[in-house]
Amino acid sequence: MNSLSRRKACNSCIKGKRRCDLQHPACGRCVTKGVHCEYRSTRLHDPPPTSSPACQDQDYSLTDIVGPVHTDTSSSGLLYPFALTGYPLLPLGHLSEIFLSPDSWSLVRRISTTDQAFDASSLIKIVRTIQQWLKQWVLEGSTLFIHPHLYPGRLPSCLQDAYTSAAAYFLQNPSNKDITNPIIEERVSELLAEPTPSSLTDHLARVQALLVYQIICLFDGDDHQRSIAERRIPTLISWSSQMLECARISSEYIQLAQSGHGPQEPRQEALWKAWILGESVRRTWMIRTTIVAVYELLKWGRTSCAGGVKFTARAGLWEAPTAQRWVAACQQQDVLFLSGADANRLFVQTRPNEVDVFVHFILTVIFGLEAVVTWVRNTGYSQTGTTEDGLYTSLAFEEPRYRLCDDDSEAAA
Repeated sequence: MNSLSRRKACNSCIKGKRRCDLQHPACGRCVTKGVHCEYRSTRLHDPPPTSSPACQDQDYSLTDIVGPVHTDTSSSGLLYPFALTGYPLLPLGHLSEIFLSPDSWSLVRRISTTDQAFDASSLIKIVRTIQQWLKQWVLEGSTLFIHPHLYPGRLPSCLQDAYTSAAAYFLQNPSNKDITNPIIEERVSELLAEPTPSSLTDHLARVQALLVYQIICLFDGDDHQRSIAERRIPTLISWSSQMLECARISSEYIQLAQSGHGPQEPRQEALWKAWILGESVRRTWMIRTTIVAVYELLKWGRTSCAGGVKFTARAGLWEAPTAQRWVAACQQQDVLFLSGADANRLFVQTRPNEVDVFVHFILTVIFGLEAVVTWVRNTGYSQTGTTEDGLYTSLAFEEPRYRLCDDDSEAAA
């Protein structure tokens, strides 16, 4: 019998007569409650063995399957630069090692070696792109930072308010502006008055809701709305930092990934949902930092680096319609899990059609449009959609879903 089956629950779970997940150094329930976690035997604090005779035929370590994992970014910008094609089915637990490691939430700051400068036109195009993603969310129910399976069943109430506010905003005209603006202000006030969330999903929903209002109000052109939104920037920064910290320690997040130890299909579903939650947090963080940085650059001509989180750059994973399709895609090729500090390696090691459309946008934000256009052309994907207004919103070799507006008058049209 596996030694894990003989392990005793922690003292807190025994006292509360609760099921203990036996995580180390603290179980998920103790992490959630913020209490000290202690096991009866100090030996239980040792990590469980990576293998045993009973499970050697059905479990593998990452090193056994793909060789050593290289983390030296001087030789490779990819945090997990291995190709999975041809290997046995990668155990689902090891997929969680890639995506759900606490270290994957550490902020990384890119040291720039060039004096890159953005003109106002480029910054406004970045804003217009994110605004179009917001419109896509209203029209389709999902977008590149709000996954279609993130909130199954129903949106959290704060996002329901943000959704209806965004819908009203995109229908706004001079005749109804005096109606829509107060609606948005009231919804924001209600959001700011809500208590601090306890779960990662609620943290994420709160940040996404406030982000929706900030995207609307910071760049609307209405001085009153912009002034109020500017005063909310510290709150957005604080909330997003709390969200990231919650992602790092949240037992909800870890339990989503490790909830299945039985049939393969439920385990795939659990891991897929955990990745959706985690990747949504990562993308929301990146949109938050982009919005704040662009606003500061437009207003003051300078900004500070908030730091970036690791993200999944492989095309096809975000769009996977089922857990089975997602797992299959993860096992076919390198998932390209990396940080913005190493994102320039994508220009050398990948082709544009291998990289997610959201990451095309992030590459443009980090390195500028010219660098991305050069990458596209040098790899033979310059047939269509490589104009400045198409590259932000779509893979450069496909027709863009939305066209960027070059000025405010075109945006209004």
